[in-house]
Amino acid sequence: WGVGPVRNATLAEYGIQTVGDLAQASKEHLTAWLGPGAANHFHALAWNRDGRSVRKPGRAGSMGSQSALGRGLTRETDLSVALLRIADRLSARLRKKGRAGRTITVRARFADMRAVTRAITLPAAVSTTAALHSAAVELLADARREQPGPVTLVAISMSKLELAGPLQLELPFSVGDALHPGSPVGAAQLSVDEQIDKARERFGKDAVGRASVVLGGSRGVPDEFRELAEKD
Repeated sequence: WGVGPVRNATLAEYGIQTVGDLAQASKEHLTAWLGPGAANHFHALAWNRDGRSVRKPGRAGSMGSQSALGRGLTRETDLSVALLRIADRLSARLRKKGRAGRTITVRARFADMRAVTRAITLPAAVSTTAALHSAAVELLADARREQPGPVTLVAISMSKLELAGPLQLELPFSVGDALHPGSPVGAAQLSVDEQIDKARERFGKDAVGRASVVLGGSRGVPDEFRELAEKD
């Protein structure tokens, strides 16, 4: 695409040493020295002309959300509520952007500042609160087996994102669970989330919420600060 050793030597024979020299050379001379295709290409580059179309940046490769937990939580029920709150926010953002993902990652930071990360890759892409929460609970439990103690920060991220297409029911038609989006349970959870999304869009984000989150209260930082830590 640029000037290689062979063409560089050819141009040098005719006194072309710099981009400025190349810009001042006539197209007729360049065509005689390099051929029409290369002459037009290098002359345009010397004048900073590029006819290639501008490509838009690709879609986000991952999305994540996290919550600081003050001095730390140790009870499984409290940690489950914290994870549910994060999963609720993250899944809503995924659905709003029409995305679903297959790899769920949980990162936990403990009171001694040590951090542990766990991840799982699912056979099918998911975007429901129940799926993220179910996987996150198991991943955090596994992390705590390695590093017990108060958890001061927890984060959930979703990667291997793809466009959320029409839901395909799975065979056989067993009850399944939230991690199988095509099962009756997975399909029902998506329907619930979509209705929650509509209610929040119409009446505000506090119009409807998960009972365990609402009744459990907030043990993390305020939403205004938490949103600063969320990433696409």
